[in-house]
Amino acid sequence: MRNPPLIAAYVVLNEIDYLEASLRTIYSTVDRIIIVENTNKCARAWANSQGLSTDGTTELIRDFPDPQGKIIYVPLGFVEGEWEARQAYLDRIETESILVVLDGDEVFYPGEIERAYEMMYELPVEILVGRHFMFWGDLRHYVRDETAQRRFLRVTSGLQTGASWSAELNWSQEPQICIPDDPPRLLHFGYVRQPRRLLQKVHYAYNYIRDLAPGPETYHIHSLEESEIPGEILLNHPCFTRQVPTEWEIVEFNEPLPEPFETHPFASLTEAEILDAAVVAQLWEEVENAW
Repeated sequence: MRNPPLIAAYVVLNEIDYLEASLRTIYSTVDRIIIVENTNKCARAWANSQGLSTDGTTELIRDFPDPQGKIIYVPLGFVEGEWEARQAYLDRIETESILVVLDGDEVFYPGEIERAYEMMYELPVEILVGRHFMFWGDLRHYVRDETAQRRFLRVTSGLQTGASWSAELNWSQEPQICIPDDPPRLLHFGYVRQPRRLLQKVHYAYNYIRDLAPGPETYHIHSLEESEIPGEILLNHPCFTRQVPTEWEIVEFNEPLPEPFETHPFASLTEAEILDAAVVAQLWEEVENAW
């Protein structure tokens, strides 16, 4: 094991689409993997009575081959906010470590986690950012997004989250942040899904935003009545209409994908499979009934 160890941390719910492939890409690279499965109040419609997944994610985690005993599975269940799930994996870090934060639909490009680890090993920084590729429509196109993603953290035993994860962590002093000239590349596949799965993700995103304090970028969503949300999603959300906001740029991804994703069923997902409005409308009715 490295010193400090390299730990991957996931917070998941209903991530059957990509989690297995994501785990396969990192298993041999990291020293430990902590997976916290939970449901916060924005996603309660998609969970079982224990606050865990309903799509087979729980079974996937338990059955995933772990010959080196790297995986720590935490079935946390219902929580008030995302920060509780983040704290659950911080509580399981016993020594100073380099932590890479991942979602179940994300993966770092091959070799990038190792490169980031070496950079943090050599530099006196607490946070290292990566470049974010948000794939759109299929696994061959992404939204050009220059947002810095704080995904590598130098953490120590007993470190606490703030009031919310967006507040980062309660560092003893202002953390030093490194934005490399060539940042590690993070591939995010969350918006390449079948209609039912995509609608669940969008439904969660809308409720998550509405649960936050209103701000200039979220005022419109906060102003909606509950009865107006279905129409807002069906008519305006670019995941379904392909009406990409003018400030976005869709770019072709010309590099080979990590091996598990080259043959992934969604690598050739067709537009018709994403944009069937009648299916989306029917699914939304199911969403309302569940919620």
